[in-house]
Amino acid sequence: MKDVFKVEGIDYEEEGVILVLNNSGDIKITWNRKNETEVAYAREEFKKLTQKGWAAFSVGKLGKKTKKITEFNPGMNKIILVSPVAGGLA
Repeated sequence: MKDVFKVEGIDYEEEGVILVLNNSGDIKITWNRKNETEVAYAREEFKKLTQKGWAAFSVGKLGKKTKKITEFNPGMNKIILVSPVAGGLA
């Protein structure tokens, strides 16, 4: 099975990625687990967006085992952030 969320150029043994999905295109925030500055930046961006109502999901291998999360964990390989939906059901 193909991992639909695989990001080219990411070494998942040492790195993680946040995929920020929105209507103007995807943004990728990457960090190396050994680089405290990169981890701090990814954590801060995660915090900013989730405080604005974005939903965060961790993604397991091959895009499976997705679960909603509320805390940034630099040990995660992939995190997807989805923009809040405006409005409601008519």
